[in-house]
Amino acid sequence: TATEVLQTLADEMADHLEELGYDRAETLRGYSAYDVLKVASMAERETGQPEEERGQIARVIYNRLDAEEPLGIDATVLYGLGRDSGELTQSDLETDTPYNSRLNAGLPPTPIGLPSLAALQAAIDPPEGDWFYYVLVSKDPPTHLFTDSSSEFQRAKEQARADGVF
Repeated sequence: TATEVLQTLADEMADHLEELGYDRAETLRGYSAYDVLKVASMAERETGQPEEERGQIARVIYNRLDAEEPLGIDATVLYGLGRDSGELTQSDLETDTPYNSRLNAGLPPTPIGLPSLAALQAAIDPPEGDWFYYVLVSKDPPTHLFTDSSSEFQRAKEQARADGVF
């Protein structure tokens, strides 16, 4: 039945969270297990290829949270608009939803999708790094540039636009 399928999925997710140490999330990351799950969901939705970018995106999220900066995650804005892809207009970016991480500081109220095991691992144990920004620089495969420099981020963003990446 549908209930049995959902219970099986919930049990499997709980097993993975336990294996990864989400019961110690507060000690490991300084955030509740539920908050780390939100980070994992954002890393999943934002990541292209290669898979290891999930960890770098999780690190950017934590760095921005620690600095009390808005996350500026496009996937959360899209989620708040009831979409999972597409270009964001200026009007979209200004739409005040609880998921608009450009307008609202901190984490969104809920996860924005089901994270993969790789995203769960990345969120509980991200690599060290001082990255504060990332931008999509290639569509095939989808890859990002990670940097701690606002000017480098802006240059890469302009180049990606010029190259038709987005």
